[in-house]
Amino acid sequence: MRANVMKCFIMFCLLGCNFVLGSDKLHVWTSFIDLVKSGEYKPEMIRPHYETIREATYGFTTKMGSKIDWDKFQKLPEIIELENQLCFVIPITFDNDTRDYSFTFIQEENQWYLQHIEGLMIRLDKIQDLPQSDFPDINEDQKKWMHQEIYWSAQIRIFNHIYEEDSTSAFNWFKDGLGYFLAAKTWVPFVTPHKAFILYMCWDEKMMKGSEVTLEKLNDEEAVVIINPKYFWLYNCTSHYRQQISFAHYAKIFETMWHDRANTAGWNLEMEFNGAVGTFKFTII
Repeated sequence: MRANVMKCFIMFCLLGCNFVLGSDKLHVWTSFIDLVKSGEYKPEMIRPHYETIREATYGFTTKMGSKIDWDKFQKLPEIIELENQLCFVIPITFDNDTRDYSFTFIQEENQWYLQHIEGLMIRLDKIQDLPQSDFPDINEDQKKWMHQEIYWSAQIRIFNHIYEEDSTSAFNWFKDGLGYFLAAKTWVPFVTPHKAFILYMCWDEKMMKGSEVTLEKLNDEEAVVIINPKYFWLYNCTSHYRQQISFAHYAKIFETMWHDRANTAGWNLEMEFNGAVGTFKFTII
């Protein structure tokens, strides 16, 4: 009976859309987890860096509630305190993928609100003695992700700027076939130019961008490449993209870019998508 009364009291306090500041910093974390597990976490409980991030942050907490195996969940996070922030770092497993996530809470008028969730952290806070020439690293997949997110964020801003004046020119901005084909011919020597293009495409998407790639067929007349492009994964997982550009325009940029590249290299291209996975069918012009 006492346990039920206490649980109701805790929920009553928390559903005021914030977390009560207590002497035990871990209470902020355990209260948050209780709400996520119960499905009672609300968007109003977030004080994001930018309003455009609120939806994605809330969506992640929903994913936590439905996908985490709570029986195997590590209970105690690393706790980092910084001015009016509390950060909790803890490994989380989704779909057999385990990585460290940080959860940052910000204090406002003696209350704690979730500010940000991040799955990519550069632990530069661990630097001790100066001068220092070596810095904490992250893995190669994370670096590929960072590079692509930064690159396409800039490209979307350029696209939107040009699109206001001329929609055709905005899409033509992404026609980089001449440069892409030159890179293929010079960086993949010892094969014919049109084969070099296909081989370079596979290498570039896999090794530089982190896409899943399978080269199924390649000869002098046709080629078939199966790709799960990181390009579309970025759109689904990077919250500000969806605020800045429609998926229809984002997809058309991708199509414009690849048709121009293929045609410049002497290939006709047909693309068919089954969910996120695309089949790229090339036939020689």
